[in-house]
Amino acid sequence: MALFKKCMWNRPKEFLDVDRPDHVYRLKRALYGLKQAPRAWFERLSIFLMRNGYIRGGVDNTLFIKKERDQFMVAQIYVDDIVFRGVSNQLVKQLVQQMEAEFEISIVGELKYFLGFQINQIEDSIFISQAKYAKNIVKKFGLETSKSKRTPFATHVKVTKDEDGKSVDISAYRSMIGSLLYLSASIRDIPRYVGVCARYQADPKENHLNLVKRILKYIQGTFNHGLIALLLDIVLLTG
Repeated sequence: MALFKKCMWNRPKEFLDVDRPDHVYRLKRALYGLKQAPRAWFERLSIFLMRNGYIRGGVDNTLFIKKERDQFMVAQIYVDDIVFRGVSNQLVKQLVQQMEAEFEISIVGELKYFLGFQINQIEDSIFISQAKYAKNIVKKFGLETSKSKRTPFATHVKVTKDEDGKSVDISAYRSMIGSLLYLSASIRDIPRYVGVCARYQADPKENHLNLVKRILKYIQGTFNHGLIALLLDIVLLTG
């Protein structure tokens, strides 16, 4: 993959040029692990898709769409992972063949797990959850043996700065908030409460920490909650 900007690097001692010891190398291609490598790969893949009839999305430039008469195909890119689906099996097979001819790839089949999301495709619907991730964060913060709560917050709870309260570990508090924010993508009854707790990340008190822990205890009893999308037409996701 070609680089779009000049990138220079110092030579290892083993490759020292005694005639030009003060010279450096200029990279012509994006090596694996290079900071510019993901961008170079995305541009390479984008050019390939557009050359094969795909149009880049206007809002999401990692989404590519191909239309042929009354059939269409969509491909969503996340670094080196591609999720694609199509109304026509012919378009799906065509993309797979084109990719295999151009790159070294592996096809995992029907999409069941992606970026921490578990995806279950059943008849006329798709169920998306983060059950595994939810269990992991509850365990990570030492609450796996705690009794679960029926609601994220207690009724009529009032949250204030509590300036006289006992301070708690800021890093741990922020880590909890970050984990819950990611989980909010599939458990839609917690974003409001996580947002309230997130306001106090600059100086969290014990009272705020207890509120966050309560949300985690609520999560403990709702591992299998998620989102369900009803399909007008059955289309299997492939990745």
